[in-house]
Amino acid sequence: MASKIRILVAEDEQDIGRLVKYTLERQGYDVHLVGDGQAAVDALERGPFDLVLLDVMMPVMDGYAAAGKISDLEPGLPIVMLSAKAQKVEVEKGYSVGALEYICKPFNPRELVEKVGVIIDRTRGRKD
Repeated sequence: MASKIRILVAEDEQDIGRLVKYTLERQGYDVHLVGDGQAAVDALERGPFDLVLLDVMMPVMDGYAAAGKISDLEPGLPIVMLSAKAQKVEVEKGYSVGALEYICKPFNPRELVEKVGVIIDRTRGRKD
């Protein structure tokens, strides 16, 4: 049996973080929630993850900087940006730092689950 998919979520807004964690855990994912970009980098150094979901605007280290460090630490690890910043320049910046997907807030939890599932399916084949 395949091991449980581990997802690292970095979100400083507690209500959104809990919603994302709950939504993904209901789909059977193992979700680790942290409150800033540096905590995400630290968590990645302690254990493997299959996908990282990063808010853009966070204290200590923003999502863009965290994505860059994560890509350096774990090249090819899928990153999804989650942000209230919907301007084209922000979305392009997300993709330029290594995000495979950029989801704008407010978001539909079902859409989040679908996009995460597609990315996991697409990237899991490369790991196995």
